[in-house]
Amino acid sequence: MDWREGEFRNCFRIYQSVATRYEQQQDYCTASYFHDRCLEVSLDFKYFEGEALAHKGLGFCEENVFNKHEAMG
Repeated sequence: MDWREGEFRNCFRIYQSVATRYEQQQDYCTASYFHDRCLEVSLDFKYFEGEALAHKGLGFCEENVFNKHEAMG
């Protein structure tokens, strides 16, 4: 709903908090999905800080599932 209304920062914040919860449970595949959603929101609304944070989260998840080449990307 926030995405449709243009409240991208709130939408980003919610996706990021869900991703963090999955990271705490060590479910990195699901956390990666939510970081990817953060990236989509950031790209759609040209939110550069959010884009950087989403890439950082994706790299963290890839690193924890021992996918080093994806993590470096």
